[in-house]
Amino acid sequence: MALLTEGSLATDPLFLAQIEVKIPGGPTTPEASRQLGVTNEVVETDAHLQWEGGMRITVDSLSHIDVNHLHRLGAFKEVTMWYPFMRLRTNRWVVEYFHARSPADRPPQRIPIQWTHCTFGRARPWFMCLFCGRRVGKLHYANGFLGCRTCGPLVYEPQRAGRKRRLYMKAKRIRRRLGDYDGRPCIDVFQPPRPYRMHRKTYARLQREGEEIERQLRQGRVYAPRERTKCDATRSVRC
Repeated sequence: MALLTEGSLATDPLFLAQIEVKIPGGPTTPEASRQLGVTNEVVETDAHLQWEGGMRITVDSLSHIDVNHLHRLGAFKEVTMWYPFMRLRTNRWVVEYFHARSPADRPPQRIPIQWTHCTFGRARPWFMCLFCGRRVGKLHYANGFLGCRTCGPLVYEPQRAGRKRRLYMKAKRIRRRLGDYDGRPCIDVFQPPRPYRMHRKTYARLQREGEEIERQLRQGRVYAPRERTKCDATRSVRC
């Protein structure tokens, strides 16, 4: 990894201590715990953060930082950049995160940056998760630290839903892609017009998929789809 060969980072004790952090038992050594300013109690509270009403927390419920978004902002340059609203200090090799409610003597969380070569030239940055060592594109805020989705452990919203709910969400996505943002699957008739500049084959495929999904959702129901009225359209706009 090119990052470990960059000057003093390879011998920085704080940087090496952060690499040793594991989940869920907390820092692997007392020295790492002392240098990071964390204890096992902090990690144990993370376990309570992972559950919400008996279910695991979803990715959408937590804020995150995106390495591609920071790259477009010019964060990974040779000079140090400061983003006060995100509480981040960045350069080409490290991102430092300053938590708002952390003690004054706690050092910032230092996240290594790894670069990979792209097929058509240049390079692409990645975050290196301090808890598992994986190369990721997004890190999520949780209990004063930044970690990847796997270390959360966080799940996507469809993973918490049953079969019917997943079908309903998929039907809504197809309707939105076809321009029907207010349509209700299994209630409103599925007849969206073809969006501008969409291929006819793509439109036909999405229409078939939407009709099949809504047919599965209608199984066992006592009502049939109906035409949307003016009152329904007004109510959807107000919502």
